[in-house]
Amino acid sequence: MERNGACAAAATTAATAAAIAILALGGCARSPERTLEVGPFRLRVVVPAGWEHLDHGRAQIFRQGETRLSLAAIGPEALEGLPTVDPDSTALLLFQRSLGVRRLELARMERRTIHGAEWTILDAWDRDTHSNRTRSAFLEGEGEILALEIDRGTLERAEAAFEALLRTIELIPDEPPPR
Repeated sequence: MERNGACAAAATTAATAAAIAILALGGCARSPERTLEVGPFRLRVVVPAGWEHLDHGRAQIFRQGETRLSLAAIGPEALEGLPTVDPDSTALLLFQRSLGVRRLELARMERRTIHGAEWTILDAWDRDTHSNRTRSAFLEGEGEILALEIDRGTLERAEAAFEALLRTIELIPDEPPPR
């Protein structure tokens, strides 16, 4: 009797281990790497661990609880009337347009090269209290701008995911037409 119980326990343990291996190797969990079409931009990203990805075409949403990041293409209509002196100026003007109603001011601006693409990263905060910090990153190309922004939540909660996502954004070049 004792031997049958030991055999049954061993069989159950083996079956559990096999099921875990099948789930792990069988692709039941989605890969965190995605190939996305965001407006005219074709790119590869890695979804931050623990974050959900929602594909809305021109806007990609990444969320965890109440914190939300958006990756969106800003079309030519938003760029009309903006001087195109350089990418920093364009990014700054777009940023200022979106900040006007939120009483935020620019706290810091930096340029960063990621996978060969030149990004402009802007931090803002409440102009009176220097609290409520937020971050945006802009990439100019294809006649449009690719923008990664903290849509909802604090910089403190979103910063690690924002930086992880930004580091993985890789533009996929258009394939040349067949000859």
